[in-house]
Amino acid sequence: MNKSDSNKLSMYRATDAVLDLNVPKYPGHIMLNTLKTELDTSIEELIKKEKELQTVFAGKTSAKDKAKIAMIESLIPLSRNLFVFAKRNNKEDLKSIADVKKGMLVRMKENELEIRAKQIKDLLVENKTALADFSVTEEEITELGNKITLYAETSNEQDTGFTGRVSTNTGLDLMFANIDELLKEDLDSIMESFKEKDPAFYNAYKTARSIKDLGGHNKGKDDSQPDQPTSPTEPQ
Repeated sequence: MNKSDSNKLSMYRATDAVLDLNVPKYPGHIMLNTLKTELDTSIEELIKKEKELQTVFAGKTSAKDKAKIAMIESLIPLSRNLFVFAKRNNKEDLKSIADVKKGMLVRMKENELEIRAKQIKDLLVENKTALADFSVTEEEITELGNKITLYAETSNEQDTGFTGRVSTNTGLDLMFANIDELLKEDLDSIMESFKEKDPAFYNAYKTARSIKDLGGHNKGKDDSQPDQPTSPTEPQ
């Protein structure tokens, strides 16, 4: 949820809080009570959807990070052996590829890390006979290859997860749009009848309907805001 959406959700909650305090005074106003219930339900569903989104995204990120760490832990000792082999045999190109440190690998972009890991693994396979003198085994090279494959798969799953996140966000956008319509078209209209009848309720509602910028500068008025003064006029 971006900052704009967070601000909107804060406005929804503030508006709902005002309704919580005042709607019980009007049990006979069926439509007002119905709209209040619809707003409650819509906000609850919106928050639930956002939590589901965060859980899915966090789970995919965790799996990818674990696969990355496991691959790097296997890659480092093998690459150092490969580096010494290349150095002692004047294989400068091989030495350049094998010369990696943990911090360097951790900071690499996903595609760069995968490419470098595969390069090192291929060179290990190519020179496995000579590397037997370094106690580098075929099993270790195979295990590294499996970890590289797992890392690549989790990276692809992360991309798929991001696509799912965009799709889920589209669902969130629809939820936001529906709540905006409920407020602007229905509740804002109903509340006009309380301007004279219950000005304290009316003014509190109008104030709550202002979207507060919780960490930046206002970039323009949101369509979901009703036309209103910045500071509501106190009832005479």
